[in-house]
Formats: sequence, structure tokens, C-alpha cells
Amino acid sequence: MNCYHFDHTVGKTVKGINLFNALYYSNDVSIPVAFEIVKKPIRYSELKTKKERRKSDTTKNELMRDIIQTTINNKLKYSYILMDTWFTSQENFEFIEKKEKKFIAAIKSNRLFATSLEEKYNGKFQRVDSLELSDKQSIRGYLKGYDKEALIVRRIFKNKDGSIGILNLVCSDITLDGSTVSTIYEKRWKVEEFHKSIKHNSALAKSPTKTVRTQSNHLFMSILAFLN
Repeated sequence: MNCYHFDHTVGKTVKGINLFNALYYSNDVSIPVAFEIVKKPIRYSELKTKKERRKSDTTKNELMRDIIQTTINNKLKYSYILMDTWFTSQENFEFIEKKEKKFIAAIKSNRLFATSLEEKYNGKFQRVDSLELSDKQSIRGYLKGYDKEALIVRRIFKNKDGSIGILNLVCSDITLDGSTVSTIYEKRWKVEEFHKSIKHNSALAKSPTKTVRTQSNHLFMSILAFLN
């Protein structure tokens, strides 16, 4: 459990426990509904450096699909699944669609997009960051790697250091406008608030335990304390 994982916030691997969770949000209430601990039980050596490494026997994308299936099995009612760029694969999109849910996800700027069905069939795709869109403006079309029509929504915002940030979103619900898509996706920030709360208010990172079983129990009780 306690091993090296890539941390996108610092751009490198860090040692620690990687908690993978799903947060349900409705009527200004956030509730954790499922979680998994990313474990790396497989040991291997790099051919060049001969250094010992560890890897998981389950990918994060597989964990995400398992968690979605768990929420469905538990009869949880919801419409939209919000994701970051890590989970924007064709397999995930098709899985969500098959489960009769909709998705809104951040996508990388180099993803390819066709603004019409004709352009898609002719292979005339362009990079998402080349689309001339204003803040919260949307455009319908076809994201390469996803067969159905979707919305691309541009978010433009100012960072704390004064620089301008751009976020591109893809949404499977083409009945929405860009403003509504943006408002729904902003709810994903509740996940960051949840992580911050269980670290500082539920003593998540202050476990005195030594074994996998007791560490797992501590993580579960920290999440449970969040609800109380």
C-alpha cells in the first residue's frame, strides 16, 4: 500500500498511500460512496538500471469502472459522471454509455475533434485547442475515439499567479449548453475539498498502524468520520 505513485500536482513520483474514491454530490451535500486503495503487489526489475520496482495488477481505469459498477449495484441514483483527463479513454466512455449514464470530462488539448459528421468520415480532425471558443462556449461534433456526437466546452479562467488557464471539457449530453456543462463540472471540486478534509480533520495521514489490514481499517474509519 505504502509505495511510490505518480503525483500530477508535483509532476513526479512520491511515496505514500494512493486513495481512489467516488464522491456523490447532490443538493449541496457530498458523500463518499466507494473507494479503493491502489496497491502495487507485483515486484519487477528494470532491465537497464536493475532497480526493483512495483506495479499494480489493476489499472486505475479498471478501478474506476469497478467503482461505477458498485454504485449501480447499490441502486445509487445519478445522471452524470465527472472525470479528469486520466479517464478519458474510449473504453471508459463506452462503458459509461452502456450503463446509461452521461459523462463530463476534462480532455487534453491535443485530442482531435471533427465539427461535423462529414468531416469525421473524411478524417478531417483538428486539435481541440485550435477551436476558437470563448469561455463557456460549446460546439457539437465528434471526438476522435468516441463514435457518438458530443459537446466540447471551453473554460477560461485566471490562476492565482495571474496567468490565464484553459480547460477543455467533453460532454456526452448534447442537450446541454456550455454554461450548464461548466456549472456541473465545477462540482468535481468537491473531491478536492473531501481529500483536504479527511487529511486535516479525520487524521487520515496520521495512522500509527503497521499492517495492511490495520492501515486499511484506519483509512475506512477516517472516511466514516468525514460523514459524522
